[in-house]
Amino acid sequence: MADINQILELLRSFPFLADQPEDLLVQLAGDAQLLRFSLGQAISRADQPQAQLFFLLQGTARSVVMAQRLARGVATLQRLGPGAVFGWTALSCGTNRETLIASTDLVALALPHAALAGAMARHPSLAQRVQTSVNPAELFALLDAHLRDYPRALAKEVVQAATALADGCRAASLEPGQLATTQFP
Repeated sequence: MADINQILELLRSFPFLADQPEDLLVQLAGDAQLLRFSLGQAISRADQPQAQLFFLLQGTARSVVMAQRLARGVATLQRLGPGAVFGWTALSCGTNRETLIASTDLVALALPHAALAGAMARHPSLAQRVQTSVNPAELFALLDAHLRDYPRALAKEVVQAATALADGCRAASLEPGQLATTQFP
């Protein structure tokens, strides 16, 4: 079992949180826990409640997507290694879009969504980071739904587009009627 100072150092090592105030990191370190997952174990399933954000410390995981357009109904979206952050889509878009499976035995630092939601309420920069980030799984779900009736299957292309475009995308919440008057970069 790691002590709070070790967990605090781990949190500081992830760019996702490294620029956040020290008091926030101390609070999150108190709520964090180290979890182990075995090879093949599901970490998260899309459309099922997800209560934690994970910082991958050791091992590897796969982010997978499922859709009728895919040859076997499933495809690997990303391979995640140490340093990856995942499990935030329930916080950013209100629905868990990530299906994650341990590719090896792995260790992750888990932060409860409830603790993060409280931290986001007090720290707008963290809230903005989480709420505007776009996970490739979210983008895949959007592209898959949009192209559902497209006459060509586009399986490989949709997976590639979701991973290639996610880092450059930002989510925005708009009120009805706001789209016509909003300027996007």
